[in-house]
Amino acid sequence: MKNKNFYICLVSILYLVSLFISCTNPFYIKASGLYEVSFVTNGGTELETIRTTCIKELPVSEKEDCILEGWYDNASFSGSPVSFPFETENDTTLYAKWKKIVFTVSFETNCETELAPYKANCVKTSPVVSKADYILVGWFTSSDFKGTPVSFPYTLSADTKLYAKWAQSVFTVTFETNCDAEIAAYKTDIIEAVADISKEDYVLVGWYTSSDFNGTPISFPYSLTSDTTLYAKWAQSVFTVKFVTNCDVEIAPYKTDSITSAPIIERKGYEIVGWYTTQNFSGKAITFPYSVTKNTTLYAKWKEAAFLVNFETNGGSEISAYTTSRIESAPITSRDNYIFDGWYINPDFKGTAISYPFPITQNITLYAKWIKKTEVTVIFYDDTKKIKISIDDKEERQLKISASEGFESYKWICDDTVLSNDSNCITLTNLSAGYHLITVTVQDNDGKTVSSYIKIRKTE
Repeated sequence: MKNKNFYICLVSILYLVSLFISCTNPFYIKASGLYEVSFVTNGGTELETIRTTCIKELPVSEKEDCILEGWYDNASFSGSPVSFPFETENDTTLYAKWKKIVFTVSFETNCETELAPYKANCVKTSPVVSKADYILVGWFTSSDFKGTPVSFPYTLSADTKLYAKWAQSVFTVTFETNCDAEIAAYKTDIIEAVADISKEDYVLVGWYTSSDFNGTPISFPYSLTSDTTLYAKWAQSVFTVKFVTNCDVEIAPYKTDSITSAPIIERKGYEIVGWYTTQNFSGKAITFPYSVTKNTTLYAKWKEAAFLVNFETNGGSEISAYTTSRIESAPITSRDNYIFDGWYINPDFKGTAISYPFPITQNITLYAKWIKKTEVTVIFYDDTKKIKISIDDKEERQLKISASEGFESYKWICDDTVLSNDSNCITLTNLSAGYHLITVTVQDNDGKTVSSYIKIRKTE
């Protein structure tokens, strides 16, 4: 009986002690100095409430597709997360803040190809889809394709839907050739070149995108951005040219794009002024080569070749005046004891004599220039030496003198001027009027020097 009472007493004491040290016992809580810390994990793995004055390490909780950003002392996550070790002086509730790191991405392909949604934190490459006759412009985050397409890799920050935007890449091109040739329509994204076509008497100017040929012709290769019709523009390249000669000669009309040179026609007593595009010869005469850009009639304009040429022979034989448009060769006149030195257009013979053929563009007088002939007379010559001197030629402006041949060398002296010449003859030019002594010195076969001379007189 005593033992039973002992055990009853012991159990009672232990019960009282357990009540005293219980976490819910306010006396124990106050006596221990420990505070209750509870955790709101917000979807993460649950954590038990603890009593402590200090949490040394970050409490660990996990949530699928999320990463823990921190523990906060308020449910609105204002301020900064608490740091660890975390000391508390009263009962506290800590709230877990999560950041989602894996999101659902889905796709609106806008084509027959479908792409299944999946979870990820990043879309590494552009999803591969295709659409006949179209090219993928890009993937957009809005169905109206506002902004710019996303670039890859593309980091997700929320559940996202990507929309594929397409641009037509192949278009129908048709051709309006404006000639007998036809070009079949076809589909393409770029026209490298157009098949050659031709039109008689025309040249292709180019291809235009409008039927009225506004703007400039397109250049190739030509990129298409929509269904397109191209229009061929032609320019006439060969035209009919007619001639009104205004004389007895006729020129048949013909087709051409250029007249290389002026048609050659003649009219007695007239010379052609030029060819004109107007019947009344208004404007200027055309020049050749002449490009023909439309059907054209050319009119020949003439003027009388009635320029009078007078001749002032200055003592020479007379030449009658006559009319002409051109003097082909020098008119012939003569004068005793004079040499003809050319025709001049001025009486003082300034400038140079005219050359032939000489065109006449107005009434004109030509003046004959003369040079008086002169004589060379031998006054005396030495014929006692071995050297024989003779005058070979007497021209108006030069005198040629020769010595007999067969000597080693020759040295010529005219008056006081030494003329070196290895030849047995010498030519004196522009010899002045008056007396002149000409000496030649030679070396004979024996090495001896021999001289001989001739004295002459030149008249005016």
